[in-house]
Amino acid sequence: MFLSYLAMPVAWATSLCLNFAGILLVARVVLRYNRLAWTAVALAAFLYFLPRSGLAPVLTVSSAAVMTGIIMASARAGGLLATLVLLLVGRVLSAAPLTLDVGRWYVWRSWFVVALVIGLALWGFRNVLGKQSAFPAGALDG
Repeated sequence: MFLSYLAMPVAWATSLCLNFAGILLVARVVLRYNRLAWTAVALAAFLYFLPRSGLAPVLTVSSAAVMTGIIMASARAGGLLATLVLLLVGRVLSAAPLTLDVGRWYVWRSWFVVALVIGLALWGFRNVLGKQSAFPAGALDG
C-alpha cells in the first residue's frame, strides 16, 4: 500500500516535467526565440505553482516565485532528468511521514524514503563521475 502511495509522486513529477518540456517545445516553435520560450515556460510554472489556498497574497506569490526559480534553474543547468529528480525527491519527502522515534509503527517508512533518496543521490554521483575517482590522489592534501 505504501509503495503504491509513493508511485503517485513519480507519475506527478514525470507528467509535470513532460508538460514543461512540451510547453518549451511549442513556445520555441511559435516564438522562435530561445529566451522568450524559456520565459513562457517560467510563466507556466509560476501559474502552476500558485497555490489555491487561503494564504496571504504575499506568501502565495513569493512561494510560487521561489519554486519557479528553483525549477527554471534546475531545467536550465541540469535538464529534464535533473528537474524530474528534484520534483520527485521533494514530493516523496513531503508525502512520507519522517520520524526518528523508533517506537512508532511507521518508522520503517521513514527509513525507506531516506534510503530511496540516498540511493538516488549515489546513483547520480556514480553516473556523473563515470570511471573517475571522487577523490583523486592529492586532491585533499592541504
